[in-house]
Amino acid sequence: FLYKMLFQVSWSISPHKRLECWEIFGNMKPEDDLKDAGENIKVIGRWHHMGGGGGTCICECSSAADLNSWMLNWASICELTVVPVVEDSVARESLHSKDFFPHHEK
Repeated sequence: FLYKMLFQVSWSISPHKRLECWEIFGNMKPEDDLKDAGENIKVIGRWHHMGGGGGTCICECSSAADLNSWMLNWASICELTVVPVVEDSVARESLHSKDFFPHHEK
């Protein structure tokens, strides 16, 4: 059993690398996206900033090595930030397990 973790990947494209990045990304097809991320990463969604200077995506994977490999595909033309994230239910469950969390009776 491998637990799949969620990650927020944010990127910004340096102004002097924008045309190069746009050309690479703009010519990719869905099968290229799958090959780029690798078979062990599921992209949940990807959103681009207006004007094309960056964006963010949420992906799911269980391997830091796989995620690092994907990020290295873009590291020469983008600044990348990767942050682990959790869904509401996981965040609430974690809060409820803490002694400092006030539990209100209904």
